[in-house]
Amino acid sequence: MLKQSIYLSCKTMKNLMWIPFIALLFSCEKVQDSELLIDSVVEIELLEAVAAGTGEITLRCKTLKEYICYNYVIGYDKAGEGNALKINFQHIALGATQQCATAIGPATAEIALGKLEDGLYFLELNNGKLVNKGILEVSATEFILNFPQQTGIDILTPVVLR
Repeated sequence: MLKQSIYLSCKTMKNLMWIPFIALLFSCEKVQDSELLIDSVVEIELLEAVAAGTGEITLRCKTLKEYICYNYVIGYDKAGEGNALKINFQHIALGATQQCATAIGPATAEIALGKLEDGLYFLELNNGKLVNKGILEVSATEFILNFPQQTGIDILTPVVLR
């Protein structure tokens, strides 16, 4: 009788040991792999890529806010034709690896505008519902980003010499 009682106690204990493991499994905080709304000012640097003589214009963007995953990217869409271009910063999400690099840092994006001919380009940079309209002036000597009012964005380098 005692042997059977000990056997039942051990069997019950083995079954009860699974309860904490199951509770831990469901209670662990998971990194959000879904998209987050942008809740930060987006800082924008104007660059010219001179590698291989391409002269392509790039916008290097990063959030002012730092996030728990260093490899968060700023999701955006880019549309336009002729001399008008519209960029909408939409969300923050994990990069291509879908694994969180556990270090604090801003979300980033590199937006290639391509090689633009000399002239004026009407540019719209929108952070969520915050609309910013300005002009990108391309000349043989410089690029100028002219955004008189900036809401939800901050142009760090408005002039780049060629």
